[in-house]
Amino acid sequence: MSKRNVRIAIRDTTDSHNVGFFDNKSGIKYNSANLTQFLKGACSVLVLTYHSKKMIAQSGQKLAFRFKDKDFWLNINSVKKTGYKIELTAYSLSLEANKEKRGPHKPANAMTIKQYIDYYDPEHSFEIGINEVADKSIKLEWSGTDTILARLYSVANSFGAELEFVTELNDDYSLKRHVVNIYREGNLGKDKTGMPVRVGEKLKVINYSDNMDDFYTAIRRTGKDGLTMAGLDKKIYDDKGNLLFYSSGDTLYAPQARDKYPSIARKTNDGYIVNEDSETEHANKEALFGYMLSELKKHCELKVDYEVEGAVDGSIGDRKTLIDARHFDPPLYVQARISEQTEALLETSDVKTTLSNYVRKSSQIANELLQRVEQLTLEATPYTIKLATNNGIVFKNNRGQSTIYPSLKRGQKPVECTWKWLVDNQGFGTSPTFEVKATGMSSKLVLTAIALIDGKEVAREQVTFTNVNDGAKGSDGKSITVAKAEKQSDGVKVTFSDNKSIVVPKGDKGDKGDPADPVPLNALQEEMKQTKQGLSDVKTDLLKEKAESSANIERVKKEVGAISSQQTAYEQSNTENLARITGQLGDKASKSEIKQTADGIREEMSQLSKNADEKISAAKTTFEKTAEGLKTDMVAVKSYVANDGKRREELEQYSREETAKQIASERSAVAQNYVGKSQYTEDVKGVNRRFEELRTGTSNLLLNTEFKTLADVNNVNGATLKLNQNDYNSHNSIEVTVTGQNKNVWKGITLNASVSAFKKGDTIAVRMPIYIFSDVPINAGLTLVLKNYSKNIAYVFKGLGGLPRNKWHIVEFLHTFNSDTNFEGVNFFHLYATQNGHYKIAEPSLTLSNVIPSSWAPAVEDSKNYTDTKLAEYKQGVDGQFAAVKQEVGSKVSQATFDQRANQITQSVQELNNNTVKKNQIKIDENGLVSSSEKIVNGQTLASMISQNPEWVEIIAKLLKVKADMIVNGAVTADKLNVEKLSALTSDLGNVTAGLIDLRKHWVRTSTDDVWGIIDDVTYDTSTLLSDDGILTNGRPGRNKKSDVKPTIMPLVWLNSGQLFFANVDSEYDIIQMLLNGVYPFVRGNTAQIRFGKLEDEREALFIDCQFAELYLKANNYTDWKQSTFNSGVRWKVQGNLILVDYDVTFNKDGNQAICGVPQEYVAGARMFVVKAWSLNKDKDRTAQLNADGSLHILGAEKGMNYRGQIIWAY
Repeated sequence: MSKRNVRIAIRDTTDSHNVGFFDNKSGIKYNSANLTQFLKGACSVLVLTYHSKKMIAQSGQKLAFRFKDKDFWLNINSVKKTGYKIELTAYSLSLEANKEKRGPHKPANAMTIKQYIDYYDPEHSFEIGINEVADKSIKLEWSGTDTILARLYSVANSFGAELEFVTELNDDYSLKRHVVNIYREGNLGKDKTGMPVRVGEKLKVINYSDNMDDFYTAIRRTGKDGLTMAGLDKKIYDDKGNLLFYSSGDTLYAPQARDKYPSIARKTNDGYIVNEDSETEHANKEALFGYMLSELKKHCELKVDYEVEGAVDGSIGDRKTLIDARHFDPPLYVQARISEQTEALLETSDVKTTLSNYVRKSSQIANELLQRVEQLTLEATPYTIKLATNNGIVFKNNRGQSTIYPSLKRGQKPVECTWKWLVDNQGFGTSPTFEVKATGMSSKLVLTAIALIDGKEVAREQVTFTNVNDGAKGSDGKSITVAKAEKQSDGVKVTFSDNKSIVVPKGDKGDKGDPADPVPLNALQEEMKQTKQGLSDVKTDLLKEKAESSANIERVKKEVGAISSQQTAYEQSNTENLARITGQLGDKASKSEIKQTADGIREEMSQLSKNADEKISAAKTTFEKTAEGLKTDMVAVKSYVANDGKRREELEQYSREETAKQIASERSAVAQNYVGKSQYTEDVKGVNRRFEELRTGTSNLLLNTEFKTLADVNNVNGATLKLNQNDYNSHNSIEVTVTGQNKNVWKGITLNASVSAFKKGDTIAVRMPIYIFSDVPINAGLTLVLKNYSKNIAYVFKGLGGLPRNKWHIVEFLHTFNSDTNFEGVNFFHLYATQNGHYKIAEPSLTLSNVIPSSWAPAVEDSKNYTDTKLAEYKQGVDGQFAAVKQEVGSKVSQATFDQRANQITQSVQELNNNTVKKNQIKIDENGLVSSSEKIVNGQTLASMISQNPEWVEIIAKLLKVKADMIVNGAVTADKLNVEKLSALTSDLGNVTAGLIDLRKHWVRTSTDDVWGIIDDVTYDTSTLLSDDGILTNGRPGRNKKSDVKPTIMPLVWLNSGQLFFANVDSEYDIIQMLLNGVYPFVRGNTAQIRFGKLEDEREALFIDCQFAELYLKANNYTDWKQSTFNSGVRWKVQGNLILVDYDVTFNKDGNQAICGVPQEYVAGARMFVVKAWSLNKDKDRTAQLNADGSLHILGAEKGMNYRGQIIWAY
């Protein structure tokens, strides 16, 4: 899209002179100008926008310009100013034609079209040029009121004609004349149907639609006074002699349409759909029949509409043939007429076309012939290979490697093929890519890529890799320099650093040479300049590579850090999953199952491998230990009891009344010291395997990520989707293709989630394998965004366009929300190509975790059936195992012996627990075994408040004061410090590393002010953010428009990348959200930047770029306009070291006239200036005298003469 400049003259309301010019090169700069031309009258509308404080143009003035060899002269109909932005709307033709109205008219006789135009345009503002209906006369009548222009269109319709208004301008942009050309209907424009336009770059698509909304197959009407066409008995046949229409009585029928679309499904003698309407004005039967026939023809066929997207080259009225072979099979051929066209005066390719009078056509060429032509064209198109590398083709000192990525095209179409590789003409097999390593290379290596299709070579391409080695280090040399040179009579004596000298003899004087030829010297200077520029570009590239390398190193560091914490996350997620799974067991699960981890099961069951006799003996020995020994053993008991209490708190949802299944489980656990079961050990391994089969990791919040069907994703804006079976880790992938776009369309997919909001502080981990194809260039970006679409806020934004091509790459990142975030929908996970792209994804996951999962897992909702199956297997296995243990206990140990041993255990535990914080009781009665635990604090000693465990000491107290060293060497590490509010801090902090520092002040129900005054009762924050994205600070909010009641914008300054960015932003949003989303989406209006840099001539400069905003300087030497105290038609201002005096004065008497007085400090001395009179007679001009005191006079002013102009001087 290239730029152009159209100079637009602003004419005064009388079209007598030019007020100014819109011109982006040498006039008033304008931002846009869209010209819309219509088929009806070939009239035009111009909408122009520019930015200014001044109201340069006003309604009633004229805009005149020349565009594409055509003159335009338009009246400004409306002016709208919003802030600095001013929008003008102008219509073609005169105000009289657009505004003046004509009433009812009934001529006495038939008139020609020229007579009608002369009647409605008595001032002859239109001159008739071409007139193709000059020989036709009609008597017409109007009973209403219309504008002159509308009445002329009505006349043309009645004559079956089309009007074309042609504007001609004079050299000074004034109107020369308006010519009206009169064509027969359809003759305006050119017939360009022989040059078809195909759907492609400019014409995007031809949209088709049909409907039966106003369909009928018979019509019944009446004329004046109840007249019908009964008795006519008309019949009309088609080209093949088949009956098409016939009349019977007062009804006209369309039998072919009835047969094609019967009114009811079964065969009937009627089957017509009859349309009966009100009375018409027709006074005879023939006229009534003609009207009914025309209406029936319009409604007995389907109503078909076409609409095009894109642009069609041509002018208003041109007829074009349009072909869409991309979206239709067989191709769609339609002929249409350009009825409306909008073009941007500043952009050469910004064209929007509207067509009408569509007629469907059929190709006159056989499909077989077309297919053969396409085949011949394809066969004649050569294959081309493009080789890309990720590390260049030059190595140094035999270090590094580079991967070659080949691509094959035929014309512009990518082609799949097999790649064969040759290294120095030696075969190296086939593979999609090839890696060249510098190790062992000589000076060069020639790599040949051969494209094979069906085993046959279709193209080959070579690339040469080179290796450069540093040379061997030479021995230190000894340099001899010139110490001094002395002029002598016989020459010059040169003495060297080694004290040796020579005399260079004086030569003979040479002849005087010719002047140097400047051409070679200039060429050399230009070559040196280009070389210098080249070195500068190389330096820029090296600095860019250095920055990218540093960024890659930091990214690798972060990835290594994330990997190191994955084991801990795995263990944590295992425990969380076990707790969640056991929560689904219901009454079928025992409390013993719930409170044991998989590792605990293995440890306890391994002890059952010993025989029962050894266990009974060991139990007797244990019960005979002293009290001291039992206290030692109770360390582990207390630990278990504490953990048991903790687990019980997590499982309060379960009833304390054990089922028979729970009693059997507890009894089998107590009997582990009596009964050994080797078979049970094997069963526990099976249980463990079942747990391992259940998924690990934090739950995936994205739904349907197995991609079983295309319906598992949401298609956004009509992207092309494809489902690939077993494409990645035996899972399906979704492939997305977007092509043929030259503007932002944001086509792609969204995934549904099981949540729609996150809280402040939540961290999410995103993991998504993606494969980006190289066949479609990603010309405007490929992006993953988490976005609230109702409010148009992107909370997470990741650009993916720079990822490697033609290979799977796993995108991984963490994001922490700095505030409560509500997406107001579950389809916030959006992946799109801004314009074009071709990619596929598989196994995406989004988890609520601060650790990126190492592998994919489905959402809990997706895996419910799988989990239910595993739980059923687990329950069945465990039930059988505990039943076996219960049976073995019964066979090995009598109930009496068991009760005796259990009572001894209870007594020992009770004795020790009396002095502990936790009390645990085990009771056995005729119903089985009952366990309970409660908290006891008897206050005997401080020791009763301390529980020692193998790895920690637990202190139970409401307050704890620590006076000695804390944790390690008297220091509290940062990972142990959690301070909600810090009231004072005095310390030498040294280097501080922080992700985001928010310096904020909250203002509640206070007042603020802007250029229009004070606004009361406003609550807002003023903040300064410091982060790795720069410093961002905002000011007090204000109004965007004077009519606003409440503030809607606030000023913002962003220091980033060495420049200051200024803008007004939406005050509804917090600046943390703006910083996370790059600020620009929140800008309301224009922006400005300040930066320091270089000019093209290498001078250094401070750049202030306002981008359509105004630069307003206010200082003693930069003032606004000040009104003269001498004359109301004079004003003055100071701009730097210049004084501007603007005058528009007329005096009521002759003589010297004082017009202005400026402060003396702005006057360098007395001066004389020319004063321009508003007259073509230069003798009317006068002289202005500026005195040293600042007074300004016009000398010899003439009474009644208008003097208009400006005076400028420096001080």
